[in-house]
Amino acid sequence: IDIVVNGTGIGGETSFVDTSVAARDRMMAVHLRGTFLVTRAVFPGMLERGWGWSSTGIVGFTRALSYEGAPRGVLVNSRAPGPVDTDLLATFGEEWRAMKQAQLQLGRFGRWMR
Repeated sequence: IDIVVNGTGIGGETSFVDTSVAARDRMMAVHLRGTFLVTRAVFPGMLERGWGWSSTGIVGFTRALSYEGAPRGVLVNSRAPGPVDTDLLATFGEEWRAMKQAQLQLGRFGRWMR
């Protein structure tokens, strides 16, 4: 498998405010868990061929809320600063850190302000 199209989805015209926890859980199970399970099944083979992924669940969730909120004057935004030089980042291998740092426009990781 060289490509995965994660095109899962269930419908519903309920606003965020009116969405029940059960409906939200079902939506997340179909959208995010389903996407995770399908991708996880084929990901090892894709890694062998140099394929990568990024987590966009928060971006999509934020975008959906922004569409719903904007007509009523509610602005929704998110920020994705990229890798930040923290204790967590230090747990990644040196090879991964060098590869990731080379991909960054600034050529360095973000700095945590203590």
